[in-house]
Amino acid sequence: MDKKTERIKYLADRYLEGQTDAEQEKELAEMLGSIHKDNLPDGLSAVAAMLRGFKAVREEKIQGPWDVAHSTIQARRDKKRHTRLKRIITAVALPAVAAAAAAVILSGRTIYGYDSEGRPITDPEKALAHAECLQMLSGLEESLRIADGVAGMLGHTAQDRATEAGSQEHARQK
Repeated sequence: MDKKTERIKYLADRYLEGQTDAEQEKELAEMLGSIHKDNLPDGLSAVAAMLRGFKAVREEKIQGPWDVAHSTIQARRDKKRHTRLKRIITAVALPAVAAAAAAVILSGRTIYGYDSEGRPITDPEKALAHAECLQMLSGLEESLRIADGVAGMLGHTAQDRATEAGSQEHARQK
């Protein structure tokens, strides 16, 4: 018999006689838990099963009457809070929507767009002029982009010619 098996049997005997402390019981439970059920030494499967059962009972949370009452009270509070919140939202949101609708209806203005500062444009002629201006700026931006590309190609070509001329001059000097 190896030392581990001897230690397990020693602790199990003491445990069954009620002579172990908490530390020894923990050691016994860990040792028995590390061994597969089929490989337990003779007569220790009952002790292992008993320790597993006690562990399960310790870890089990039993819901008593207080817990049930507490969860019921909490559910009622949550429901009241939710109802109160709905009333507040309704009390605030409905007048705000009504005020916005009234402002739009009473103003009688049609908004055709917004200027660069975010103000509404209500004059159709001003909105059209604004749109034409934006269209021209867009076309100008495209023209500038094309011009930059052409200038880059021309500048690069001129630079290539200058470099080539310099190399030819250098070759003649040798």
